[in-house]
Amino acid sequence: MILEVSMDLLQPTLMSDIVDNGILGTAGADENLRYILITGLKMLTFSIIGAVGGIASAAFGTTAAQKMGNDLRKATFSKVMHLSFQQTDKFTTGSLVTRLTNDVSAIQEFVAMSLRMFVRTGMQFIGGIAVILTLNVNFGLVLVISLPVQLIVLALIMKKAAPLFSVVQTKLDKVNSVVQENVSGARVVKAFTREEYEINRFDNANSELMATNLKVQKLLATLNPILMVIMNASVIAIITIGGFQ
Repeated sequence: MILEVSMDLLQPTLMSDIVDNGILGTAGADENLRYILITGLKMLTFSIIGAVGGIASAAFGTTAAQKMGNDLRKATFSKVMHLSFQQTDKFTTGSLVTRLTNDVSAIQEFVAMSLRMFVRTGMQFIGGIAVILTLNVNFGLVLVISLPVQLIVLALIMKKAAPLFSVVQTKLDKVNSVVQENVSGARVVKAFTREEYEINRFDNANSELMATNLKVQKLLATLNPILMVIMNASVIAIITIGGFQ
């Protein structure tokens, strides 16, 4: 991942060199063209190296997440098998199924995303600021100022969304419980002709889950546009500062 990010951060510098020393160079047309070709070849080489590093990073991250999920699933199942009768009464079958399947998968995906996206993005951000500061301190200050604003927005939205995640978990447990009860008791349901009742019961549980999920998604949907507005405002500020220098 470090190799991939390093190769990505070199690209703007090389492109800047092409513009300054190649397109706007004063060494002559032939020499300028030669410089552009050599620098372009360097960019291509670094891109290939970065791509190889990215593929390796993704492979290692996915493997680590899968192994973690496998170990967590085994540990959770072992814990369920050793629950006392009193502890077992506290959990529904649907709740235990959710923990062994959906919850473990969610943690597994989060780990994979953290290894691949969050760490990589953090490294790119820090490296990008370092590169910009070497070019122009004012440009770097704009990004340093915008970062706390983005973190505040992220914290506020996640603070509102956090309670809804617990509600979603409860609704999902309810759906799984209804499914489990009807699958295991299908003969009883048919014997008492309760099919329509159970269908309506499942529809209600499913609708509640969908409604809660929509609330969460609508709230999270506001995050990316707000962050993009802040980032674009930072770009405008950098361009404006550059225009006056």
